[in-house]
Amino acid sequence: GKQWYQRRVRATNSMHVDVSAIFTSIDRNKDGRLTFSDLRMGFKDMGIDISDHDLKTMMHEVDQDGDGAINFSEMLTIMVRMHKKARENMDLMRVFEIMDKDGNKRISRGVHEHWHC
Repeated sequence: GKQWYQRRVRATNSMHVDVSAIFTSIDRNKDGRLTFSDLRMGFKDMGIDISDHDLKTMMHEVDQDGDGAINFSEMLTIMVRMHKKARENMDLMRVFEIMDKDGNKRISRGVHEHWHC
């Protein structure tokens, strides 16, 4: 049982390591807090495309102490949510590809009607 436990810990820790590295690189003035502009620049650097509106909404939702900035644990919540969202989008894409039989990126009418019955 012990080996399994160690492997489990390592798996969860790797996410923490990534997030702390990300957090450190985004936190330019090293005060342990990320402002809206910190996050926007940070996500842009990571190649994550997120609108200002979505970012504000997400910050508002996870900002537990209401200081308008994101601390490390709040950043973890954001990353977990984004990871979940990305996976959901992947699933949506997969469903779309399955339905897109003729490969023209449009769901053909026959398929569409089939799904409505």
